Amino acid sequence: MAADTDFGELLAKQGLALPSLVLFRQGNRGPEHQAATLLDNLDYVAEDLAAGAMVVFTDAGFRRHCDYYTGAIHRVQETP
Repeated sequence: MAADTDFGELLAKQGLALPSLVLFRQGNRGPEHQAATLLDNLDYVAEDLAAGAMVVFTDAGFRRHCDYYTGAIHRVQETP
């Protein structure tokens, strides 16, 4: 888990399928909020994370990049 967008780029340059990455790009960066966000959405993203995806949580929802090396967005989900 990270709030630093450079971390995703560093992983992508490694050229590996794993590890997965959870990136928080939200206004509230408190650890309690981040933990709640992940737990509230874990059912939606668990399978993709197990496959090596990058999940980006924003204030508007979340994006799942199943191939974050190319930037291809596999699924986009906006949540309230």
